Amino acid sequence: MAVERPGRDLQQGMADRMRANNLGLWNNGSATKSAYDGTYNSSTAGSASTCLGTSSCKWSDVVARDQKVFSNQLVSFLPSPSATIACKPTGTAPAGNTLVERPPYSGQCTITIAWNEKSAEQDLSDHTASLTWVFQP
Repeated sequence: MAVERPGRDLQQGMADRMRANNLGLWNNGSATKSAYDGTYNSSTAGSASTCLGTSSCKWSDVVARDQKVFSNQLVSFLPSPSATIACKPTGTAPAGNTLVERPPYSGQCTITIAWNEKSAEQDLSDHTASLTWVFQP
């Protein structure tokens, strides 16, 4: 349980990024998931240099940056981490121009983070710990 707090902080940070990019939550080409949906681990980590300058970014660029930042934080703060994000809208995505008005996301998202921990037992064997958080962005 020593790394449970960083896991919760990582979940909260990603949820905040998702809330800030409402267009990324709604836009994904599918009525059943968000552009943020997916698996995050060391293979999804990398340079998060997109959208850091003064030029404007598309919502999809912000999603790509958020995904890299989240993956980088996972591998920096947790041992052998993996995470999944799954969002399920309860309604239909608003039509194109109305998205600019930022209607609230109508569904719920789940962020699950798993990592390896040493057992408190004498053998100090690895076991998987996890945190799951369901929230409405």
